[in-house]
Amino acid sequence: MRKSKTLHPTDKGLQVYNLVKDKKIANVQMTAEWEKTLDRIEKDELSKDQFMNDIQHYTAEITSELLSLYIPQENIPQLKCPKCQKHTLIIKAKIAKCADEQCNWILFRITCGIQLSIKDLTLLLTQNKT
Repeated sequence: MRKSKTLHPTDKGLQVYNLVKDKKIANVQMTAEWEKTLDRIEKDELSKDQFMNDIQHYTAEITSELLSLYIPQENIPQLKCPKCQKHTLIIKAKIAKCADEQCNWILFRITCGIQLSIKDLTLLLTQNKT
């Protein structure tokens, strides 16, 4: 997020950084190595096919590494749509919505600058109060 002329990380950005800071994807040395490799390709000292092969291998490694991360999430309850009473709600960070596109029920979880917790959302939808 920009504040005046400086950039400041958001809370979500810091959370992502803390998850990946010790992983291959956050290794700044990789950029320098790629620059050297691209320079070697430019000078015909290395084939671009070899570079692309290495990139594919690297991409597979970091994808596997990232998929193995444990990302804690709130315990999401299975709540029925209050409108159609047929489908389970899809609950995301900013919204709760009916899984049925025809029903189209939606609730924004941030109201007046306050985010409804899972507990508040559950109380609202099961007991009509928070």
